[in-house]
Amino acid sequence: MRVPYFLRHWMDRTTSRRSVGNDWPVALANRQIFILPSGFGMTAAGAALTLLLVALNYQSSPVFLLAFFLGSLLQTAMVITHQHLRGLVINDVTVDPVFAGESPRLRIRLSNQRRRARHGLQCYNGEHSSKCLTLQPGSTEDLALSLPASGRGRQRLERLGLACMEPFGTFRAWSRLHPVDYIVYPSPAANAPPPPGFAGHNGPGTTHAQPDDFAGLASYRPGDRPGQIAWHVYARSGELERKHFASDGTSTRWLDFNATPGTTTENRLSILTSWCIAAEHAQQPWGLRLPGHRIAPGNGPRHLATCLRALALFPGPYGGNG
Repeated sequence: MRVPYFLRHWMDRTTSRRSVGNDWPVALANRQIFILPSGFGMTAAGAALTLLLVALNYQSSPVFLLAFFLGSLLQTAMVITHQHLRGLVINDVTVDPVFAGESPRLRIRLSNQRRRARHGLQCYNGEHSSKCLTLQPGSTEDLALSLPASGRGRQRLERLGLACMEPFGTFRAWSRLHPVDYIVYPSPAANAPPPPGFAGHNGPGTTHAQPDDFAGLASYRPGDRPGQIAWHVYARSGELERKHFASDGTSTRWLDFNATPGTTTENRLSILTSWCIAAEHAQQPWGLRLPGHRIAPGNGPRHLATCLRALALFPGPYGGNG
């Protein structure tokens, strides 16, 4: 059933005031669950009302019985549909970063702490809905929804929520979730030249270092000596990082936006994305320079994600952990 625009707008504005926040985990309460009859439910209710009018007109006991049976069935279905969402625990809502042109995947982790299974659970974003999930008692599973591909940068899911139409599809119960932000990285260039400073390349992106110059932080590797560990970083964040020093005859490797070939900004960002991935595969510390922003040399998945995120958000701002 197609809802008129003014009614849909009013419903969106009203339900967004009771949307579930980002402080996970959270259990859905009564005030966060909304329920309305579906098109099929409206048809069934109309049929029950018609049967009741016929029974009143002709004083027919069998028709009375059929009308009351259908009305009771609809009322029971409404309660069960609502119960499928009531008390459902949302553990986390995530969208993994992807490259431009790829389809992001929304994941909502759900837990059922009740003794009865919950049927027909779906997540939705606007007009896009996931497949139905049956959540068994005491189990925890993910609801997944593939989203349309988009360009690089910070993207936002506005009309996000959980829904259920079981049993019979006569009613639709739903809960709204707060908007979720995610990052889309630039698409790697297909035929990018080798990154400067790697594989014998000694171009403008490479700066020579003096012996024992501090070149940045790198991921901890089992067997590193205590003197190599950046203890001040461990005291602040609780994560082990090792100090990397440039040795004589080596180079501090920088990937520089201004030294990147390319005719447009997007082309340069695509080449830098390819360079970041190639530099990470080399397992040597490397840094990234962008106009107005600099990321110190390092390596590891966390360093790569930080640099790709900066490329996605170019020209800034870069703050936050989106």
